[in-house]
Order: sequence, then C-alpha cells, then structure tokens
Amino acid sequence: MRRLRPIFLFSILVCTGVVFVGALNLFYAGGIELFRGDAGIAQIVKEQIDTGKVLLTSPDFNDRIYKREMLRQRAAGIKVLVTGSSRVFLLDADIFGEILNVDRHVFFNAGMQGSTLEDHIIVWQICKEQGLSPAVFFLGLDPWVLNENSGESRWEVFDAEFRRFQYSYLETGPSLMYYLTDRFLHYYWLKATDLLGAPRLLVALQSVGHSMLDKVPAVPPGEELVLMKESAKPAERAGKRIDGSAVYPKREAEARFSGDNAKLVLGDAKAGKFYHFNEWHRLSQDRMDLLNRLLKEMQTHGVKVIGFTVPYIPDYYNILKEHKDYMRLLRQQSAFFRGSFSQFQFEYYDMLDPAVTGLTTEDFTDYIHPTRDGMGKVLRYIRDRSVIVKDGFLGLRGERQSTSRD
Repeated sequence: MRRLRPIFLFSILVCTGVVFVGALNLFYAGGIELFRGDAGIAQIVKEQIDTGKVLLTSPDFNDRIYKREMLRQRAAGIKVLVTGSSRVFLLDADIFGEILNVDRHVFFNAGMQGSTLEDHIIVWQICKEQGLSPAVFFLGLDPWVLNENSGESRWEVFDAEFRRFQYSYLETGPSLMYYLTDRFLHYYWLKATDLLGAPRLLVALQSVGHSMLDKVPAVPPGEELVLMKESAKPAERAGKRIDGSAVYPKREAEARFSGDNAKLVLGDAKAGKFYHFNEWHRLSQDRMDLLNRLLKEMQTHGVKVIGFTVPYIPDYYNILKEHKDYMRLLRQQSAFFRGSFSQFQFEYYDMLDPAVTGLTTEDFTDYIHPTRDGMGKVLRYIRDRSVIVKDGFLGLRGERQSTSRD
C-alpha cells in the first residue's frame, strides 16, 4: 500500500494542476466562450432583431450557434442567403442593396469562421428544418473545399445536422451509420485540449499580470455579449450585424498585407505551405458527391444557386501559380464546380485569380481576405455576368425589420 501512496499523491497534483489551468484559462483567456451553448443566445438574438443593434463579440465567440439562432428567428423573412468562410464576412445588406438591388430586410450572411463544405450543407439542413426557402443561395466556395484533409473541425458543433443530411435522417430515421459517425465526443475533446493548451495559458497569465498591475487584461475576463448601436461601438471590438455581416475592429479593417507578417506568409507559400492545402493530393470523391447532392436538393426546392470563389491577394496567388500540383488540383476543382453547377442550371464564378476581378494589393486586409470595397468588386463581377441576377430573382422585398446603424 505504501508504494501506491506516491502515485496517489502525484495523481492528485496532476488533477489539481489541470483544474487550476482550466479555471485560469476559462476566466482569464476567453475560454468560457468555448462552451457557450444555446442558453442566452436565443434571447440576445431576439433583442438584436428587435433593436437592429450590433452584437459585440469576443475572440472565442461561437458564431455558428449564433448564426443558427438567427436563421431560426428570421426564417420567414430571409430570401437571399450567403454562406462561406470569413472571406465572405464583409458582404452585407448595404452592398447587396447597392449592387444587386436586394431589399436589405431579406438578406442574411450565414458565413462562419473556417467554413467548409460541411458548413454549406449544415446551413441548408437548418433551412429545411426551419421551413426557410431562400430564393437565392450564394455559396462562397473556398479553394480547399474539396480537400478532405483541410484540417477544419469547427463545423462539428453541428455534426447532428450534417449527419441528418448525410443519412436522410428526417425521411428514414437514424441508421447505424448515423450513430457510428457521431463526432460529438471528438468535438468536445478538441475544446478541452484548446482550453488546457499552452497558448491560452500564456494569455491567461498575461491577463492576470495586467490585472494585478491595474492594466487592461489581454482578454477581458468573463467578457459578456453586448448589444449597442454601431456608431457607439468601441474601435477595438468586433461585432455582428443583424444581417450576419461582420464589423471588424478598426486595426483589422485598416490593416494591409505588409511587413514581417507578409514576409512570413509568403515564405511559407514559397515552401509549399498554403492555407488549408495540407496533404491535398486529390479531389475528394465523397465531397464531390456531397456537393452534387446538395445542389440537387436545392434545385428540387426551387432555389437558385450562385457559387463563387473569392480572390487571393496577387503576391500570394502568383506563388500559388508556380506550384504545379496544387494548380492542377485547382483547375480540376474549378472544372468540377462549373460542370456541377451547370448540370443543375446554376452558376459558378472562379475568381481566385485577383486579375479576373481587377483586385490589387490595396483591396486586401491580408493574403486571403479582401476589404469591403474588394468584395464590392467581386459582387459587381457576378452581377455583370449572372443570368440569375438579370432574370430578376434578386428583386425581392421582405417584411421590414430594424437594422439601424446609427
């Protein structure tokens, strides 16, 4: 028994350390946002819809849960829907109103951080389950969308919705594969490792140190979601508008791709390290099949779909062009998109090359994110070529909702 005592004490120390680090990171490094669920989101979304204010968010804010609740509460009014990654965040109701003459009250941007094909499918599944029938879907298809090794897993918070689409849960009931592919535990395991990770611990220690010195902490402890008028938003805070578009902190909105960060990113690119292109050797047949099924369902429901790929900054794209293997995959992917969208009488626009839309370095905040003006050029390019737009599918009016930015 005496031999077990040191092991027992060691176990207690380890468990105590894990609990201490977890608590520290939870309250002093924004970790609480990792586990914010539906509780409270429904009420704050309702209040945002009623007031039209901006929702101030924290770095770890789960935009997927928020966007799902917005889709639920605004289901009756949404007719024009955008999905995609953060590369589409700056497409807002004003841009769509100005360029495509879309009523601001029927527009919603359902883009999510690190979006993948699964997220497009999940948004569509949520639409079906909420009885939401948009007239037009704008699918922002990123270059890595058919790479099954992209490394993205944030979509797994909605794994149930994805599996209901994948295994036709609503029509046939859950199958054995529905249960065997459950990623629920994997998703929360990733959250736990994130919470206990060294990067978050360093932020927590820095925040504690700042608070002891009466300085502003690196991450405000217990930072709550706040609604306020956009004109009153602090310059350093990020937010979400009622139309789903993002309001970036001033430093991010005004940032440009230059300096040491640009050298580092371009150096990685020259070494063959492109964002989410890791282990990409072929197009995933499973993902191509899923996309075709998604498009077929949308066609069956009478939805018009416009697919598009947002440009990269010129310097980054020029390095990508020199990588023969990746360019081969991108050409195959683009050809597949064009063929699939055409098969269902939809449209696809490949604008990854910034020269296509005339975007320059000044039209980007970093190597993959265009500015708001840059996204305006993207939308104008689509407008000038789209039969769907010319046929008047976007001349939509909806019930008025408050979306004031005063």
